Amino acid sequence: MTTYDDKSDLINGETYNYRVAAINGLSINPFSSVVAVTIPLAPPADFKAATGKESASIALTWSPAANATGYEVQRTTGINNMRNFKTIATISNGQTTTFVDKLGLINRDTYNYRIAAFDTRSASAFSSVVTAIPQLTAPASFKAITGLECTSTALSWTSVANATGYEIQRTRGINNMRNFTTIANISNGQTTTFMDKAGLVNGELYEYRIVAFDNRSTSVFSPVVSAI
Repeated sequence: MTTYDDKSDLINGETYNYRVAAINGLSINPFSSVVAVTIPLAPPADFKAATGKESASIALTWSPAANATGYEVQRTTGINNMRNFKTIATISNGQTTTFVDKLGLINRDTYNYRIAAFDTRSASAFSSVVTAIPQLTAPASFKAITGLECTSTALSWTSVANATGYEIQRTRGINNMRNFTTIANISNGQTTTFMDKAGLVNGELYEYRIVAFDNRSTSVFSPVVSAI
């Protein structure tokens, strides 16, 4: 079988008609029957979904589709739920290759995504479906400093979106990672400070870590911070 790829100034969405004839020396055989082909946009390649850097978010990435002027992103909820996709974003820039979904996500739920490219004349097929699960993030900017009162440590952090509270743990001594114990459970997701006065000894070093929680899940622990 002989093949030929036509890439000469084709326009997505246009229909092109083709016929072929064989040449034998100085003669040309009759042309074949005409075949028609409509040129579709290709869907974006390398479509990926990953847990976002923020709580209750998912980061989507893809490679730009040639000649696209934008993209349509659709989402559905639940494992293997392929019947209820709904559009969550229409992106009017063919060079855009990222989108962060923060639209009503619930941590620990499963979300499925697909994407199509479009131009002024047509739309591509949808990509393969990708899946991700949003998570609570650990509190950022966690800090510990010597408190204003005797034998106290002042802790502070940045609140976590959708958190309902925080758990603070403490250990005594340098790099003592085996004996963390909980010293506070804070049932307010907007709280960003805590004063530790529980049995501290002046001159001793204490290490702290913190997690965020909601009614479904708990984040990973923050990096450990220290104060004397």
